[in-house]
Amino acid sequence: MSKLKVSGNASGTGVITLEAPNTNTDRAITLPDSAGELINIAPSTSGNVLTSDGTDWTSAAAAAGGDNTPSFRAYMTAGQSFANGVYVKLTLNATSWDTDSAFNTSTYRFTVPTGKAGKYHFDARWVSATVSSNPTYHIVPYKNGGYLSGGHHSTGIRGVSGRSSYSLIDVFTLNLSVGDYVEFYAVHDDSVSSAQENEYQTYLEGFRLAGV
Repeated sequence: MSKLKVSGNASGTGVITLEAPNTNTDRAITLPDSAGELINIAPSTSGNVLTSDGTDWTSAAAAAGGDNTPSFRAYMTAGQSFANGVYVKLTLNATSWDTDSAFNTSTYRFTVPTGKAGKYHFDARWVSATVSSNPTYHIVPYKNGGYLSGGHHSTGIRGVSGRSSYSLIDVFTLNLSVGDYVEFYAVHDDSVSSAQENEYQTYLEGFRLAGV
């Protein structure tokens, strides 16, 4: 018959108490037939999860994919001019929010942070003022410096003093890896155009699609 031995530690001064629960039912605890500690848990941090490799437990940050961050809105604080037929990057030099500090307001680009790869949804809006009557407008994303097709055009709405105002909103979903960066450009075939500035006129919003 095997025996159960409880051994103290010669260096410690604390007392370990084995205390029975308040129960009227007999209970059996069967120890594993192997050497080593019963449970080995790494130091914990609030919000971490425990994972097992079959032998030991490890405390680590939860894997990416459980929320919609990064999330941001970038906009311009000054008007921007656009020549006919030229792709011009939107100078989005301010943010309303930026959960992961992933949008650079100097280079006007969003970069995917570590642990945040996935599919991203973007909403881009360009409000312009022009003198032409039937121009074509596009907003197009660039990924890692390269053009991505998919920009759409918008028709104009007549404004005051014989001018036309144009409001173009386009949406994009892009599959991005860590370190990929995205910039948004605008192009038109009008004679004169500008992007109107402030948080609610020309802007870009983006967020990661959770669990996709």
